Amino acid sequence: MIVLPLPKALMPSRLIRIIYLTPNGLHELTPVYPQKILGGPSFKTAMIVVLSRDLYFETLKDFPIKKHGLINAAVELDMENYSPFKTSLFFSRRCSVTENGALVNLWFVKPEVLEFISTLQPLMVIPETAILALGKRDSIYQITLWGGHRLFVHVTEEGAIQSLLSKEDKLDLTTFKRSVGGPLESSRLKLVQGDAYWKKLRVFLKRPMPDFHLAFLTPELFFPRLKRVRLRQFAISAFCVYFVYLSLGTFLCFSIKRKYRNELHRLNHDVCLIKKARDEFLFKKKIVERIAAHTNNYTSKTSILNALDKTVPEGTWIKQIYMADNKVEVSGETPKASSLMENLRQYPGVSEPEFVSPVQKLKKSGNESFTISFLWNNTARMKK
Repeated sequence: MIVLPLPKALMPSRLIRIIYLTPNGLHELTPVYPQKILGGPSFKTAMIVVLSRDLYFETLKDFPIKKHGLINAAVELDMENYSPFKTSLFFSRRCSVTENGALVNLWFVKPEVLEFISTLQPLMVIPETAILALGKRDSIYQITLWGGHRLFVHVTEEGAIQSLLSKEDKLDLTTFKRSVGGPLESSRLKLVQGDAYWKKLRVFLKRPMPDFHLAFLTPELFFPRLKRVRLRQFAISAFCVYFVYLSLGTFLCFSIKRKYRNELHRLNHDVCLIKKARDEFLFKKKIVERIAAHTNNYTSKTSILNALDKTVPEGTWIKQIYMADNKVEVSGETPKASSLMENLRQYPGVSEPEFVSPVQKLKKSGNESFTISFLWNNTARMKK
C-alpha cells in the first residue's frame, strides 16, 4: 500500500476541533480538559468527532480476502453476520495481512445517532477505542470515565482493538481478560484517569499515521450538498482535462524529439562531409609535400654537372656519373685527385665525399684515375 504523508490541515489545530460525542452531549477536547458545548458547535471549522464507547458496536474478525474495498463490500452486503443492528455508517481497519487473508477491526455506529452526526458535518468520525491503536502495542488500558464507568481496552501486537465498557463498575479486569480469550500476562497494564485519558486521545490524534486517519474520513458527511452525480461529473471532467494535458505533453515531447532527431541527422551529415573534405585535403597535402621533398632532395644532373664544372681541376675527364636518390658516384681521371676531393668538400651542397676505390696513376696520360662518391643536398646549396 502506498502511504502518503497526511496534510497538516487534517491534524488537530485551530482550524480543526476535536468533538467528543457522548449520550450526555458534546464535549470539545482542548489541550487542558474537555469542555462541554451547550449550544452546539459552530460550522466555521472542520471537526473530528470522537464517539464514546456506548455509541457504537465493536468487533474483530478474520476475512479470507485482503483488499480493503472488498472487505467493506462484504460487510455491507452481509451486515447481519457482523453487527447486531443495521447501520449506514461503519468503519473497518486492517490490522494484519497474512497469506490466508486479513485480520480486521470493525466499528458500527448506532442508527439513533446517525442523524445527529450528519448535522455536525464532521471531517472524520473515530471511535474512541480505535485511537488507542496509535499508542504502544500489546497493552491493556483500564480507563476510569465519568459517572464511575470503566473502559477496558486491549491493544494487540498487530494493533487490533478489543474493548469492554463496564457501567457502574460492574465488571473488573479479570472478567475483561476472560472475554478477550486469554490471561494476557505479557501485556502491559496502564491505569488511566479521565483527564489524562482525554489528553492521551488528543496526543494520539496528532501522530502522523495516514493509513489510520484515512480509514475514518467521512467526505459524504463533510460535503453533504454534493451529490454523487456531481462528484462523478467532476471526476470525469478532471480526468478529461488530465488526459488532454497528458496527450498534449506527449505530442509536444514527440514533436520536439523528432525535430532534434532531424537536426542531429543533418549535423551528422555535415560532419561527415567536413571529415571527408579534411581527409582529401590531408591526402593532397601529403602528395604536395612528397613532390616538394622529391624536387628539393632528388639529385638533378644539371646541378651535379654544374657543381663538377666548378670543382674539377683543368685537364679532368668525367667518364661516368651514377646517381641513386641523393647519392652521387663520379668516375674519371684528373691530374690531381686530391685537389678534386678538396674542392668537393668546400662546395655547397656536397657532403661526405670519399674515394670509393684507390687512386691509380695512368702511364699513358699521366693523370690519376678516381672514383668518388658524395651526398648531394640541393636544398642546403640553395640556402647558402
